[in-house]
Amino acid sequence: MDTYSLFEYVLELVQESSIELIKIYKKKGTKKTTLIFPKKRDDKIRISEQDLRFVFTSLHGKFSHPNLSFSVETPTEKEYSFSGKGERSASSDLSFYHEGEKVLNIEFKAHNPEQKSIDKDIEKLMSEPHRGAWVHIFKNEDSGTVKKLFEKFNDAIKKIPKSEKPISFHILILNTGTLLSRKGKKDETDYSNIFNIEYSQWEKLDRPGKYFFYNGHNVTENDSVLDSDWIIDKFRINEL
Repeated sequence: MDTYSLFEYVLELVQESSIELIKIYKKKGTKKTTLIFPKKRDDKIRISEQDLRFVFTSLHGKFSHPNLSFSVETPTEKEYSFSGKGERSASSDLSFYHEGEKVLNIEFKAHNPEQKSIDKDIEKLMSEPHRGAWVHIFKNEDSGTVKKLFEKFNDAIKKIPKSEKPISFHILILNTGTLLSRKGKKDETDYSNIFNIEYSQWEKLDRPGKYFFYNGHNVTENDSVLDSDWIIDKFRINEL
């Protein structure tokens, strides 16, 4: 399965999953799953990466997917030493297979993980001999939320010279109905300079729709054929 088709499908599935998760969070619209966010003892809503993975896999089964099967907690093909006590097989949160062959590993994360958690999952995505995707969820954000995540990505990537295969990145902010996505590109292996958009660039996008960015700058949809970097979806929360 070619890189473009695979990452196009992942983007569509992340977009559909984002709409579903926003509906669950905002308690609006007709849902496609029966998931709810539970409350903790302090009466606050608990949102986790497992909620994200459940919605993602549930909609994959209902969506028109290109003959992709999946596995969860998939053993890696390489061995890693995250604890410093010898190398051993790790696992990927989710893997897609096309005609029996593994084609994609996905890591899911929520909120603001510690650097070491980012490090180990970025290492797996960059080192495994398959394309990868990072899917992240935040409940809300301020000017430093995604910036801090980007800084952690950069710190993790500096430790690994090149990626074996292309990687896509997707970050959902529930409260504002914002999805930041960057599809992996064919033969792309250098991820040292891709986190080049700022909070101010999507915070001021007050109209729902799809926005394209190239080298950190907003471009028109016609310009997007030049292979845009980041795509920002601002979902119509009031119309879900």
